[in-house]
Amino acid sequence: MKKDRCLMLCAIFVIFISMSLSGCGDDGDPGSLRVRVVNEDGKEIANSTVVLGNPDGSMVTFGTTDETGIIRFQNPPNNATVTAAIDCQGYSYVYYFLAVAYDVNISEVTLMLYDCGDGSDSGTLNVNVADGLSGIVWREVTVGGLTYGGGSYSFSLYVGSYFFQSDGKFSVVAVGYDANDNPVGYGLLLDQTFYDGITVDVTIDKTDLGQIEYLMQNIPESAMGYVLLNPITRKDADTYVFSIWGEAPVPSSVNLPYILDFGDSYSFIAILDTDRDGDGTIDSEIGVHKKSLTQSSQIFDFSKTPLIPTSLAFSMTKPDCPTISWSGRDASSQFIKISLSSYITSPTESYFSYSFILPPSRTSIVFPELPETLAAFRPTGYQNLDISTYNYDIYSGYDDYLRKTDMYYSGTYEEPAELAFAFSETGISEP
Repeated sequence: MKKDRCLMLCAIFVIFISMSLSGCGDDGDPGSLRVRVVNEDGKEIANSTVVLGNPDGSMVTFGTTDETGIIRFQNPPNNATVTAAIDCQGYSYVYYFLAVAYDVNISEVTLMLYDCGDGSDSGTLNVNVADGLSGIVWREVTVGGLTYGGGSYSFSLYVGSYFFQSDGKFSVVAVGYDANDNPVGYGLLLDQTFYDGITVDVTIDKTDLGQIEYLMQNIPESAMGYVLLNPITRKDADTYVFSIWGEAPVPSSVNLPYILDFGDSYSFIAILDTDRDGDGTIDSEIGVHKKSLTQSSQIFDFSKTPLIPTSLAFSMTKPDCPTISWSGRDASSQFIKISLSSYITSPTESYFSYSFILPPSRTSIVFPELPETLAAFRPTGYQNLDISTYNYDIYSGYDDYLRKTDMYYSGTYEEPAELAFAFSETGISEP
């Protein structure tokens, strides 16, 4: 069946180690480095620990962010390693979040950490759906990136602030499908104020759906599946309403429906699951993502995606310095993201999420040295390890990516309404 699929991409990382402290220094360049730490909503995080290190990950010094989420270091080394970390108590886990930027040679940088929040902006949203059109067999209800579907007329969704619009409100989209999984119509409930346990009503009574075409070019022979999405952005909240996905062969042309007059801007995403090593199983993916102020048909040329990294490995080369390495460089890309995650159940249920940003010239990183105050973050292994390479049309290189990211969170840079990027990703699980 063709159904909506919510694509939630989040980079997560984790490890545990016993690490000795052997602070290493470097004369460095004169000047200073300002580090800002924010959460996924761009809110400053106070009292997070920030570690300044050398290119090989050895520690120079560390400190904590002030009430504005900022800390400053004097005389940072060339190609500095900058690490930020926090831990917090969630509903059922203790969470450990860590983010690292390698080869930092600019004077201001922002690192993003997930945080637990206080729960005041999350809770249950109940949606009752009424059929105002005939022929509806099953329904889907979408709030932001969260979709529930089935034959029911009532849905309960647990939502958080990341599903809300920039005005703090939420909008609901309900779609009715016939027995062949074709959309019959939709209903909207816009700009509602949330409180935990709220119940809202939506009637599916509109039929004025538009349609765009996705054309796929240079589909690799290794493609084993595909996902095509057309997220709608309303007041900075992305809503994943319609998508099409399936197994190979990948069609060269697909039509996607869309809702008129709901969004402020639109995204067009095509992702292929691939079998890079030819063993008959999916081990990587490539994709193209575009953004625009208007809905329109799109061409996706998969020859423009970056090279897929190979031979991804995690090794404890030194007890206190695990190394992540891979093969393959793509000179057309601007940056690489690595994510590593894990969890433990004893002595306390804990979840670890680590994120690493680095230039495409690298083929290895050493986990940064951490002070004793961050001993719980030190890794001994992993459960999931992923590496992604990105090629954006709005960045001229790695430094430009770091600089514009910092400017974005500082409020001095706005991402262009029209942009495109391609990516490749592969990963491994705990052996």
